[in-house]
Amino acid sequence: MKKFFFLITLFTFTVPAVRAVFAASVSDSSFFTENEDERRRRELRRFVSGASIYSEASLESRDAENLLQGQIVPNDTYYRTRNSWGQGTDDLWGLKKINVERAWDSYRGAGIRIAIVDSGTYWHDDIASNVWQNAAEVNGRAGFDDDGNGFVDDVRGWDFVNDDNVPTDEYGHGTHVGGIAGAVGFNSKGILGVAPSAKIMRLRVLDASGGGSVSKIASAIRYAARMGAKVINMSFGGVIDSAGRSTLIEAVRYAHSRGSILVAAAGNGGSSVDDFSPANLDYVLSVGATDALDRRADFSNFGSKLDFMAPGVDILSLGTSATNIGTAVSSNYYYASGTSMAAPYVSGAIALLLNRYPGADVFRVKNLLAKGAVDLGTPGFDNFYGFGRIDVGRSMGFTATSASSTSSTSSSKTSVPARTVSSAQAATLASIADRTELHARLASERRDLAPYRGPVDAPSEDPRKALSV
Repeated sequence: MKKFFFLITLFTFTVPAVRAVFAASVSDSSFFTENEDERRRRELRRFVSGASIYSEASLESRDAENLLQGQIVPNDTYYRTRNSWGQGTDDLWGLKKINVERAWDSYRGAGIRIAIVDSGTYWHDDIASNVWQNAAEVNGRAGFDDDGNGFVDDVRGWDFVNDDNVPTDEYGHGTHVGGIAGAVGFNSKGILGVAPSAKIMRLRVLDASGGGSVSKIASAIRYAARMGAKVINMSFGGVIDSAGRSTLIEAVRYAHSRGSILVAAAGNGGSSVDDFSPANLDYVLSVGATDALDRRADFSNFGSKLDFMAPGVDILSLGTSATNIGTAVSSNYYYASGTSMAAPYVSGAIALLLNRYPGADVFRVKNLLAKGAVDLGTPGFDNFYGFGRIDVGRSMGFTATSASSTSSTSSSKTSVPARTVSSAQAATLASIADRTELHARLASERRDLAPYRGPVDAPSEDPRKALSV
């Protein structure tokens, strides 16, 4: 069976001031090109996807009286500490930067399943109670596929690498990513995730070296969607050929048709995200990385298909004795950098938004995130910051922002080189910056994007075999 391998979008500091890239090799990979007309249509769709800034005033005024106004400060150890590894910032600066404390007063992601499609998740005591369990299998018969989904005894997710029901992490990447999105909060230990009450679905597609095939990744995406994951985090990516791309597109469309919202790391090459899958696919929100001063990380990919920025430098999260990424701060807690770390901030933020706006689809969610984002770089959408760095408090309708979320000014922005764009692209950007016609464009995009046309669910469907390449 032909395999296409992804680069893990991780950029770590193994020793102070020394960066090392942990990546899997890319085999049988190639750039996939499209004709100019299709490319422009895709660019237009990506620019306006879910980005219309329409009024939420009526909803906010109706909900305002139900929101608690006092801020609950977490008691988790590292939320209260600073400079633990000489970094010069609060240890969990990313959570404070995105202004999420206001949201925790009322919403913490309860009932929302976030699938971490990655290298698995270690049974860390700071996330264990948030791990999703498949009720049908927990209460079922050992050795039987009690829920008829094609996976026997998938009690706590699935290992698509070894094809078994023990998705433990042999690399450390998935554990770190999962902790950022949904580590247990308010438990007087360690860290907490953006959505500290969400359920984390453990799906292993990357092996001990960080490599993973498109077919297994696609199968995991389908599994996540079918098993009720409202958010699917994909902190990996690479350049793949047309066959692999088609496989991923089908899986993404399937997940979208089931109501899942997909988030992907933009990549760490310091180059174009437009050729980097799955971040460049329709229905996928792509995320780049910023530092504590709201500067774009120099490794973070950019381009027309970049959607949002989130903290991605010196990010403290969970680790294990087997962790091969980042640097240990204490037993089972590591810091690392990369767009892999930025993506789960957005995934966690979406879980909170879904608590407040149940049933919101990717278009509505993107609108809310864009509405609340802190604009960086060129005013409006730009290729280096997308719609800006996420601010959860503002996206959820709180008018006040924390000092950390508003501390970045023009003086702290990264200086980025000018990039040549086509006249059609420039016109599109200008229109988006104006934001006067986007509501109509959003409605048009909903019709224009191709719906999922694959097989519907049936008891005999086996997601492990449906998308082999």
